[in-house]
Amino acid sequence: MPNTLENTRTMRADFGEIPGLQAGGRYKVDNAWTGKCLGSIKDGINLHVESHDTAVLLVQEGCGSRIGGGYGKHNVHAKREWRWW
Repeated sequence: MPNTLENTRTMRADFGEIPGLQAGGRYKVDNAWTGKCLGSIKDGINLHVESHDTAVLLVQEGCGSRIGGGYGKHNVHAKREWRWW
């Protein structure tokens, strides 16, 4: 999630708005830059993103919700899938 503004802002990754994720789903979320586990997150996550910085998240199955759907039969059951937003 890029912040192109001149100040820090709170940005939200809403799972229901991200293709392949379930609205109301619970996923394991990691900060891709630091490797820090942000935990088992339900619905989405709010992050403080510094001016002209980018937040990158790794969203994984494992907390009761699946990633996939709408991408064809070959990766509907993918265990991991990178999403850049």
